[in-house]
Amino acid sequence: MSKNYSNISKDGSARVIPVASGIKTEDATSTPQESPLAYTSAAVITIEIPENAAELIVKPTTDLRVSEEVAMGSYFVVDGGSVHIFPVGRTDQLYLIGDSASGTLNFYFHFI
Repeated sequence: MSKNYSNISKDGSARVIPVASGIKTEDATSTPQESPLAYTSAAVITIEIPENAAELIVKPTTDLRVSEEVAMGSYFVVDGGSVHIFPVGRTDQLYLIGDSASGTLNFYFHFI
């Protein structure tokens, strides 16, 4: 999926001004995953990044593994109760699974 950032704001010298133009609390799957989203430590969830999304902001209730690989061979653990921002401008999917417990993920995408 290619990203189209044609609505990027520019200053008087035509320099890009990084400004978020909106948020969305659901992904781009055919049946959207909506925030808040329940997860378990037994099943991987695929998050489809919406077109023109620049960042994914997450806040899980328990530790959450996030990976660019569906097999979860490598991953980053977002601590439960913390907020983490993932740049997703060149990403099509992210994969999520509870680190050791079920929980609820609050999330939104920033658009530019």
